[in-house]
Amino acid sequence: MNEKYKNKQVMFFPLMVFIIFAFLMIGLCIYSANFYRRISNTSDHLFKETVFLNYIRTKVRNVSEDGEVTLMKHDGHDVICITDENDYVTYIYYHDGNLYETYQEASRGFDSKDGSKILEIDDFKVDLSQDRLLVQMKDVGEWQQVIVGIKGEE
Repeated sequence: MNEKYKNKQVMFFPLMVFIIFAFLMIGLCIYSANFYRRISNTSDHLFKETVFLNYIRTKVRNVSEDGEVTLMKHDGHDVICITDENDYVTYIYYHDGNLYETYQEASRGFDSKDGSKILEIDDFKVDLSQDRLLVQMKDVGEWQQVIVGIKGEE
């Protein structure tokens, strides 16, 4: 009888080591997946904001001498109006938690329902002073900004 008990003890130790190893591997996989998801979300978030702010910078810098950049308010939010030499206007604006852009004839007037959704953000602010445009956008609690010189000046 003592021999049966001894055999059970001999089998119990390797089995416990295997079970502990299995739980550690599962925990490591879960931790690694969460860590990867956080890095991926942060990378996507920063890429999205950087690309859009560079897009605005390029759009404003490419305004020719005949075009102009102005601001207006719509529903309490800032709207960037970029008029080109062909009397078309690009409106970049914040509406219902998203950033939108629309390109249309200046004679049509502005309607926030006409735009194409560009980006989902928390807030958007713009300030125009002395040939400089300050664009700020808030996403996931962080503000990003870009200062652009109008007509190619920085």
